[in-house]
Parts: sequence; structure tokens; C-alpha cells
Amino acid sequence: MVVKDNFGNRSDTIFPNGKKLTPLFEERLPKSGMSVMKLGNDQNFTNWEGADQKMIDDDLTSFGHSPSSSLPAPFTLDLGVTAKVSRIVIFQRKFSDSYYNWGNPALSTFM
Repeated sequence: MVVKDNFGNRSDTIFPNGKKLTPLFEERLPKSGMSVMKLGNDQNFTNWEGADQKMIDDDLTSFGHSPSSSLPAPFTLDLGVTAKVSRIVIFQRKFSDSYYNWGNPALSTFM
């Protein structure tokens, strides 16, 4: 059996004992309680009309922008709740009708 979701993610082939799988419950965390924290090595995302809070505002036309040549550009996000995170959705800033340009990273690490 192969399990896939609405986003095209697929599992390895699995063979469940009872032949029945029950997906884990997922719900979206409320953005109203989230905030961008500032730890010692975190970057500011306030350059070129960007703002830290715009990184999590769900508005695809707004953005947070780190200083030039600042990669890696770490930031810390307070989720506002204790949660087991199973999915992270990131949208790249679209610039000049394409993504991953002007120094936008194509590879990210989440810890």
C-alpha cells in the first residue's frame, strides 16, 4: 500500500497488519498567537520594505527580507502554542515572475 496526500507527498510501500490505516489528525495552528522571536544569531527581515511579522502573515504579496549576502539567514518562530508539527508550508517570494532568484535559497533547513 502507498499512501499519498492532496499535496502529492507519497509514503514508502507499507504493509499494515490490519489492512487499515487511520491518518493522524492535523489542524492549522492559529497565526494570531505566532511571533518572530529574536535570538542572538537571528537575522532581521526588515530590509527593502520587508518586516519580520510579514513572514507569517499569509499575504503572498508581503515579505520579510534579510540583508544582502546574509545567508544563512536564521530566524526563530514562536508558535504561541505547544504542538507536534507535522507539516511546514513555505512560500518563496516571487520576483520578476520567477522563484529562487535574487539570492533566494532553493534549499532550507528546519530545526
